[in-house]
Amino acid sequence: MDNKHPDKTSQAVPVRSVNNAIEDEEVKHVYGDKEAVVAETAAEDILITPGQEPVLLEPEAPDGGYGWVIIFAVFMIHLIVDGVSYSFGVLFPQLLDLFGGTKSDTSWTISILIGTTYGCGPLPSFLAIRLGRRTVAFIGALIAFCGALLSCFATATWHLTLTFGFITGLGFGFLYLPAVVSVATWFKKRRALAVGIAVCGTGFGTIVMAPLSNYLLEEYSLWGCLLLYAGIILNCCIFAALLRPTPGEVIAAKRGARKSKPVAVEQKELDNLLHQNNSANAQTNRRRNRIAQMLDMDLMRQWRFWVYCLTAFFGGISSYIPYTYLPHRAEVEAEILKHDAAKLISYIGFANLVGRLTSSAISDRPFVNRMILYSVFCLIAGAATSLSVLCNTYYLFVFYSIVYGFSGGFIIALQSVVLTDIVGLEKLTAAFGILLFIEGAAVFVGPPMAGSITDAHGGNYTVAFIVFGILMAMAGLSLLVIPVTNAITGNRKTRTPTSSITA
Repeated sequence: MDNKHPDKTSQAVPVRSVNNAIEDEEVKHVYGDKEAVVAETAAEDILITPGQEPVLLEPEAPDGGYGWVIIFAVFMIHLIVDGVSYSFGVLFPQLLDLFGGTKSDTSWTISILIGTTYGCGPLPSFLAIRLGRRTVAFIGALIAFCGALLSCFATATWHLTLTFGFITGLGFGFLYLPAVVSVATWFKKRRALAVGIAVCGTGFGTIVMAPLSNYLLEEYSLWGCLLLYAGIILNCCIFAALLRPTPGEVIAAKRGARKSKPVAVEQKELDNLLHQNNSANAQTNRRRNRIAQMLDMDLMRQWRFWVYCLTAFFGGISSYIPYTYLPHRAEVEAEILKHDAAKLISYIGFANLVGRLTSSAISDRPFVNRMILYSVFCLIAGAATSLSVLCNTYYLFVFYSIVYGFSGGFIIALQSVVLTDIVGLEKLTAAFGILLFIEGAAVFVGPPMAGSITDAHGGNYTVAFIVFGILMAMAGLSLLVIPVTNAITGNRKTRTPTSSITA
């Protein structure tokens, strides 16, 4: 290898090949000169120290540049996806009156919607690895649009559950995972801040969509509201198209493509012979690779990851109860006007936004243990939900909405960051897919169960809110096992951005 450097010292110097130079030009064409410079350190370069073996450098996140466009795109995706999902509580009373079903039957629509959004996690995770995050997110936007559009023709509760619940939920799932993972891959040093800003779209979406949904119901009926939902969701195609891979990922993909091609014409016959002799083995290896991408066995052996999955299950089964039932509960139990009851979701959204911004501001501090912070706010949200049965005036309902929303903001903002601390960035896509699947399974159970409990108690929501508040608190208690175990065993390492913590 020909190394020409003016400095003849023993310092390590990067060795660039002709192929690497070509790759930099390709990255310049896509991202501009500034991002191409970032790509020089983002790719896996080879570092040579005279007299020693070459050492591969780990890819680095750009931590800026086009990453801020990624944050904006993910912010808008959260605004639309979560804004529509969390505003379902505004539609809930009208669905009860229109279709005449029970609370449990009617709640299946939101349960299927959110449950499918999370529950399909392994599928978009696998497809994102194979096809790229941007492609999967764009397909998801189209699927969600089709589901919302078809829901305009629903004539029964199960029609709405199939179209708006399952089809739109599947599209949202294809959007959600690539969006969250994209932010994590573009940022490292400021990852918590970046994720916190991006997921603030949920707060803004809830603030905007709740009163907007109430206005659309009054002006255009349920069907007009759903039609306009479809138009709003279609805008996600634009934001999905902005989810570019990092420069390092572009270079790594092109290197992988080159390695898969024959390197010399004179080896053609040998390659054909090897291909014939090893075709069966190659097919077996491809199957194993596909299974490994969907089910990372090293990930399966990490007990801390499974503890976090248990936390996600308790949180998923309880977190959407207020969004689904709080407006109707306020109307029935405190005789609050429908217009004012709908505002409670907006109060949750505003407090949720403040919580996410606060979380993003403090979570990267070296003295902050993010797992303990996550646990504390799960406990606060659970206690507030159980104690909310004491609310008998509008202002007490507003106070509960603010406390619950603020706590939820911390929980959501820390979710992917804590997961990265536990499993490492390289396993984030696979781990997040499994985590969303578990949350989705929990959400399938939560709202219908709460509706059944309420129907069994004569339409009174007291028992349901107490039970699901306790379950939310259990989410916080279960996660505390990890930092407590770390303290007992002397493992102080709570952040592992590039490596995983194993049992």
